[in-house]
Amino acid sequence: MNWEEFGSIKVIIVDDDAFNRQLIASLLSKISAIVYCEAQNGEEALKILKTQSISLILLDLHMPIMDGFELLKVIKKDDKMKDIPIVIISTDELVLKDLHSSFGVKDYMVKPFRFEQLQEKIYKNIKNTHYNKNIKYTEKENHKYTLEDIQTAQIEIFKGIGIWMLLRDSSLRIVSDLVELFALIFGYSKEESKNLALCSLIYKMGALASPKSFSTFPISNVRVDIAHFEQQIQLGCAVVKKSTSTPFLEMLKGVVLYHKEHYDGSGLPNGIEGDAIPIYAQIVAIIETFNLFLSQHPQKQEKLYHLFEKEAGRRYEPELIKSFLEHFELFVNEKNSYKQGDVL
Repeated sequence: MNWEEFGSIKVIIVDDDAFNRQLIASLLSKISAIVYCEAQNGEEALKILKTQSISLILLDLHMPIMDGFELLKVIKKDDKMKDIPIVIISTDELVLKDLHSSFGVKDYMVKPFRFEQLQEKIYKNIKNTHYNKNIKYTEKENHKYTLEDIQTAQIEIFKGIGIWMLLRDSSLRIVSDLVELFALIFGYSKEESKNLALCSLIYKMGALASPKSFSTFPISNVRVDIAHFEQQIQLGCAVVKKSTSTPFLEMLKGVVLYHKEHYDGSGLPNGIEGDAIPIYAQIVAIIETFNLFLSQHPQKQEKLYHLFEKEAGRRYEPELIKSFLEHFELFVNEKNSYKQGDVL
């Protein structure tokens, strides 16, 4: 038996009979890889199970305060404990067989037993648990890498759409770079910020199916404006809705759906409000407004600053606006550093 492959092994002996605990402990001491602890009842055992890393439970059934049956019920309902292997020790073989079907207990021993039996039971259960953990870990890692690969492919495809959008509207490059900057300032990771920058390039991709962009309609023609905007959202969602869900794609969906929603619930298309609106969608909305206003009124920076102040808690999330205004001059300087017509 290769005990070393399992690393540290800690067994808890749960029995109200001190002689039985001492007997089992003397047998366990013959296995150098195992350390053990003891509990006189289920209540004591629970305290240990919640505070220590236990590899296996040797459990008697008939104990005061909390017996083995009650302890089993608690263990099987607890996500952190339910996978710990349990070996029931009793003199009643019929009860043991019933426990196997009722509680899913996979192993038991009938008193009295020999050292070889105990050693074999512990080794088999530890080995099975170790094997199952490795399988779960491998499956999780394989799934993770699969999702990472899918996301990488998605990003490469949408980068191509991003170039197309830039050729259609070169000002999107400024928006994209400022979105990345704002996301970093607000605490997003470098990867998340880059992904959001790409989202800000392509979230209006529904406009590719339309001869005019949303902003080209006369402001007085509100009904046509809203109808056209909702059509763009539907077309944008149609592009992404059947794709495999990844963190990048969920972010893109959020920007497509929520970039015109307002913090106070007065926005479009669904009038959602508050924390239901993803922060990243509001980041894109703030930068879009900032860039559009200063492109049309480059000398009215102070006016724009005060407009954003008024929109805190109305159109935009207050803490987000606070952070943006703290770095307002930086964003102005970054925007002014671009030359007209810059694309790639």
